[in-house]
Amino acid sequence: MGLFDFFKPKSEWQSLIDGAKPAYRAWIEDFVATMLIPDEIDKGAFGINFTILSKGGFKMAEAFLAFEENGKELLRRRTKSIGSIDKLGGVGLGFSDMFTAAYPDVILWFNKLSDKEQEIVTGEILETDWQDSTGWITPKYLRRLVDEFKRRGNKLEVSKGFLSTLG
Repeated sequence: MGLFDFFKPKSEWQSLIDGAKPAYRAWIEDFVATMLIPDEIDKGAFGINFTILSKGGFKMAEAFLAFEENGKELLRRRTKSIGSIDKLGGVGLGFSDMFTAAYPDVILWFNKLSDKEQEIVTGEILETDWQDSTGWITPKYLRRLVDEFKRRGNKLEVSKGFLSTLG
C-alpha cells in the first residue's frame, strides 16, 4: 500500500472485487471501473437483481424467496426489467449475472433487436474484444452496448439517477 492509498476513498464496489475468485478478479475489477462506477449503478438495486438471478430468474425466485423472511420485500423492490429475464433462455451466452443484474434493460433491448440491428450495434468485433478467458463478454464490448442503448435516448433503470425519479 502506497502512502497516498490510505487517503483514497474505497469504492462502494470493493467488497465485490475482494470477494471474487482469482480467475474472475481482473474481469470484475475492469467491469466495476468501466461500467458500474461511470454509470452510477445503484448497489442496492444491483444486489436485489443479482439475488433474483442467483435463484434462476424472477419466476424461480418467486418460489424460493416467498418463504424467506425478507423475500417478498426483495421481489417487490426489484427493477422492472429483471422480472422479464429468465436465465434459462432470456440471457445470451456470455452475459455474466453481474452484467445482467446491473443492466437488465440493456439485455432486453438488445434481445428485441433484429439480427441486422444487432450487427449494426455491435459493429466489427474482434475475438479478443468479445470474450476473455472467463468465457464472459469483455467489459470493453459491454461498454459499446450500454453506450449505444443510452445514445438512443434510453435511461439505465439500475442507475442511481433513474431510481431517484421513481420516488
